[in-house]
Amino acid sequence: MPHVRAAPLLTLRGVPILFGIAVLLSWPMVLGAAAYVFADTPSYLNGGARIWDVITSFAEAIARIGEGPVAASDDALADLSVNARGQSTTGRSFLYSFFAFATVSFGGAFALAVAQGFLVLLVAAALIGPEALARPKRLAAGTAFVVLASSLPWYADYVMPDVLAAVPILFGALLVSRFDLLSRPQQVTVTAVTAFAAASHYGHGPLMFGIAALAVGVQLVRRSLGLPALLAAVAVVAFAPLANVTASMAVLKETSLAPKRLPILLARSLEDGPARWYLEDACPGADLAFCEVFGDQVPSNVGMFLWTPEGIDDITPAQLDAIRAEEFTILRRAFLRYPVQQSVSLLGNSALQMVRVGLDEHRAAGPIGDDMQYAGPAGTTGAALIGAFDDILPWTTLLGALPLLALALAGRLDGAQLRILALTLAGLVLNALIFGGLSAPVDRYQARVIWVLPFLSALFLAAAELRPAAAARGPARRRSLRSSRPD
Repeated sequence: MPHVRAAPLLTLRGVPILFGIAVLLSWPMVLGAAAYVFADTPSYLNGGARIWDVITSFAEAIARIGEGPVAASDDALADLSVNARGQSTTGRSFLYSFFAFATVSFGGAFALAVAQGFLVLLVAAALIGPEALARPKRLAAGTAFVVLASSLPWYADYVMPDVLAAVPILFGALLVSRFDLLSRPQQVTVTAVTAFAAASHYGHGPLMFGIAALAVGVQLVRRSLGLPALLAAVAVVAFAPLANVTASMAVLKETSLAPKRLPILLARSLEDGPARWYLEDACPGADLAFCEVFGDQVPSNVGMFLWTPEGIDDITPAQLDAIRAEEFTILRRAFLRYPVQQSVSLLGNSALQMVRVGLDEHRAAGPIGDDMQYAGPAGTTGAALIGAFDDILPWTTLLGALPLLALALAGRLDGAQLRILALTLAGLVLNALIFGGLSAPVDRYQARVIWVLPFLSALFLAAAELRPAAAARGPARRRSLRSSRPD
């Protein structure tokens, strides 16, 4: 059974081990006696609750077919697109919102932490072949480092979709190495998890597209692209936009790849300068909804524009929809007028994002109640843990990545491992470009994916234990051949 041996942990015997590791990943939550949340956490949970209302409303409508018109579904739709103050809601992934709501409703933040960690581990486990399991003590030591000292547990425990951003990178590593060695059920499993991860945040879709395109390109150049890998790459790229458009049409009665998205790209360019400079010149005379709303009082930074009454926080749903619709028009005009400044800002933000690792946006909160609201600040233990590991994580990340550099410099990585490492580094750069360059450089954007480097160190160190004897046999055999040649 060569396929089963290709990923021994992605089997009926291995999955309970992965689930056990997922439970261990919840140690920050258990030790800190806290739910780790962000300002956007209520948006996801409340959105999931509204989606549940829409689903139940539709179910009731179907059950009442023949009894006359049912208005409940329309009420639920309105509740999903407009908040309690009558303002346009800002969009979150429908799939992740419902997943988070259902999981938290079932078992609280702990259940969500375990579920998120388990999903990520399913894809990571597909990279672990029998050559790594042949040295279980080394692999166990590396796994312990990842569980205890990397950023993975902190983002698995986060009541946010952040940890799922690492899945597209892991999947890309699979595509350039061992995807075709997996059994069909294993291929379907990792593809399904990756498709969900790509749809769990509006930024994960572009990340998945870039990584999949790069991985397919590498395999085409090598003439090693199998049909299953190609179909899987197409599936994970296509799923997020199809899911978003379908949900948008069904729930919001509009066609959108990113329903009710925040105009984050415009906010970034306002703070960096180009969009602000263009609008200060163009407004209030330009035929733009932005100018009608703000006149010559153009917001000057991301926070002001997105989350204050001086920005879009207090405008009407129609005004916000109009600004969303013209966002890319403004960005295009700003770039054409200030191409150098916009490019420098993009590259500078991306470079800064590459080295930002920490927990600066984690907050320790009390239990999440049935109303999907979390209590105020939890006890001091959770906050103290955040503070301590915020300082530690950059150093443990560096320590965990150093073996990769040592193995590469020593020539101890084979072709597949080099491709995995190169794809991973490219994915980290692309992640920094998309989230730090186009949004804002913050710790969580890179910290949520950087744990992949210590994971690869653990994997490659375990596998490297098999090579010294084989490497020694090679030179000895060549010497034997040379000695047997006639003079």
